[in-house]
Amino acid sequence: MQISNNLSGVFSRKSRTKTIRPSVAANRQKFLDWLQSTNPTAYTAIMRKAGLQVMGADTNPVTNPTMWESIVAGAKEIIPTLVQAKAQQQIFKAQMQRATQGLPPLQPAEYAPTVRVQAGISPGITDTLKKMALPLGIGAAALLFFVMKKKGR
Repeated sequence: MQISNNLSGVFSRKSRTKTIRPSVAANRQKFLDWLQSTNPTAYTAIMRKAGLQVMGADTNPVTNPTMWESIVAGAKEIIPTLVQAKAQQQIFKAQMQRATQGLPPLQPAEYAPTVRVQAGISPGITDTLKKMALPLGIGAAALLFFVMKKKGR
């Protein structure tokens, strides 16, 4: 009984609070400070998406793992949209500059990367199939021969 009493605390399902190392908390804070200074729009949007107001005094998201996970999830959702919007702004500026110079607008193929898609079997697979064709053909012919011979009996 004494052993089971000693082990009951080890195997309990109580949740334990994660402790954040000071260096991790400091790096997280540096990241948030950098984001706020370089792109306040992204910072505000991410904090709102995470369900946090802009850095309140009562909570510190860099030391709270749950809050930090919310910030990371918000960043993963918002940053691609912001990057795309910035790219669209740059394209719009380039088109406006061309228009003021009297040049025709750029076509998407002129500023978008070209993606080529190849449908079919890759050359490596066709080479392998060519090498295996003769042995597979001989094996199939032998199998057919034995099946036909067995039916004839």
